[in-house]
Amino acid sequence: MLAKNKASNKVYQEVLSQIQKPLFKRFMDKVEKIREMCCLIVREMFSRVDDLTFSIPYLLPILVERLSAKNIEGTDGMDEKVKPAPSQKPFIMIDPPESSEEVRSIIAEIVTIMVSTTVWDCLRPYIDDFVNVCRALCMDPAGDVIIEGCQAMAGLADTSGDNLMHFCHDMGRSLFTSFAHRHAKVRMAGLKCLFSVMGCGIWKTSVYVLEGMVGFRDPNIVPIKDFYEPSTKLNYFALFVGDRSTVCRELFYVTMGKMLTMLPDKYDHEGRLFPYIISALYDSHDGIKSTGFDILEEVG
Repeated sequence: MLAKNKASNKVYQEVLSQIQKPLFKRFMDKVEKIREMCCLIVREMFSRVDDLTFSIPYLLPILVERLSAKNIEGTDGMDEKVKPAPSQKPFIMIDPPESSEEVRSIIAEIVTIMVSTTVWDCLRPYIDDFVNVCRALCMDPAGDVIIEGCQAMAGLADTSGDNLMHFCHDMGRSLFTSFAHRHAKVRMAGLKCLFSVMGCGIWKTSVYVLEGMVGFRDPNIVPIKDFYEPSTKLNYFALFVGDRSTVCRELFYVTMGKMLTMLPDKYDHEGRLFPYIISALYDSHDGIKSTGFDILEEVG
């Protein structure tokens, strides 16, 4: 009724404060259609209200539970000395409590609205849960959910900036799932999100994100596990150079150019990114060759 009559944002705010608790409880309803309808109502109301700070404490724990976004890798609370080295493999969330792909996609849109319209000071107390929710969405089994999850993570990164310095590495690793996806639109969503994530770890942890992307490991540091089991290193950037989608390859080179020209710590990354820009000059598509040449001219 409110959407049909186009009520003011103030009216939406007052109505939301009265019905939000019973509405959020329906996110865990046994009937999928009810869960989907509740998510659609919340998305509509969140997109119209001016202040979400009174709704976040009630909704966020429910989202964490529905997406199984708690202790994702099973290493929370472990001592740093015994914690295993971060893996380069793309992870996929298995059997999330919310079984409906459509509902998870709407949840991702709700999270995008929450992180994009709320200032950092209000997000700060819940930042662990927000990061875990975005990571879970980016590692979802469904491609459409991954796309929305990448948008949510990019919104969180843009809103929070370098306040997410200590989360930057884990956020970057969660994009591996999108990079290895079979659909070009999902891989492109991950690339668009990568630049925002890199901006969270300027001068500090962004270098570790790139190391994971190109499969770099210090030759002087050998994990004990490698003495007993063979290990492989993946170069996701090299996969993009040979990507079968022309549009995806072009976006990859544009993203590399943005990193070399717009990041404050761009000089720290030149050694790892320049070879991929040069590879654009040898691409089979003339438009990508021109794009690579323009980037090299701009970088100098």
